[in-house]
Amino acid sequence: MSRLRIGHSEISDELYNRPYLHALEFDSGYDLCQFLQNGDGKESLAGTREEYRGQRKWAFGSLESEKATLEQISQGKVSSKRYQSELTKIKKELSVECAEQFSGEAKSAKRRRRIRDVGDEVDIDRWMSGVPEHWSRMERGAKRRKVRFGINVALSHGNAEKNFLKVVALGALTAEALERRGHAVEVYACAVAERIFRNSHQGASLIFPVKRAQERFDLQRIGSLHAPGLLRFISFACMDYVASINEDIGTVDDGKGNCVPVEEDTMKFLGLDYMVELKHTEDAQEFMSQVLNNK
Repeated sequence: MSRLRIGHSEISDELYNRPYLHALEFDSGYDLCQFLQNGDGKESLAGTREEYRGQRKWAFGSLESEKATLEQISQGKVSSKRYQSELTKIKKELSVECAEQFSGEAKSAKRRRRIRDVGDEVDIDRWMSGVPEHWSRMERGAKRRKVRFGINVALSHGNAEKNFLKVVALGALTAEALERRGHAVEVYACAVAERIFRNSHQGASLIFPVKRAQERFDLQRIGSLHAPGLLRFISFACMDYVASINEDIGTVDDGKGNCVPVEEDTMKFLGLDYMVELKHTEDAQEFMSQVLNNK
């Protein structure tokens, strides 16, 4: 199922008027691919296919084809063993960089049994040994949070495939760290860009979930977002569709919009608490600290 929402930033002034944002939402990667292959987005997909006929290497990377890209996003699985190995390697490197965050600096929200001088249950062994603190109680170290964050795969034209892997690996690491601490985590694929359409400064993004709060962490599903074609083919086709149903904004600009830092108001409109972006891979520890400590 697809939904198009249009909203305006709450932050604007005379010098810089924040643009409207068109959010094309899907319930899953499968629904997104069905929309483009068999639904209302079929014509836009065909147009994008023709436009990038001579740029397949740039559009699809090592996945090489439209078919492989659509299958990976639809199935939510990393289709290449080489990509899976590279993704795991980058995630491990980021884990080492963020080791301090994984060592428990941030409080866990998991329920643990704690010994107190008062409590709900008596620890018989401690009581028989004459230890004063022989009561125990199940407690949380921190309030359990529901954290919704996006992984922004909108990278500028010159970025190599490895940079797509980096941002997705950091997203996977963030989800894993939050889940380990007992928080409910939701992860969404996004492709946020501004000034996409010729007749306006309006921006757009597709958005769909790759992890719901009740689902366990799955590196395959999150990792599947590394495909360059998610941005350079699928997202571009979605933006063409948005333009086709709104004549006022004009056709999609040749540059396909500008990649800019995602502002707080944009995240709020998309219903997200955080957005993982390529810039965060330059200081992954700082970003992880902000998320885990709810800053």
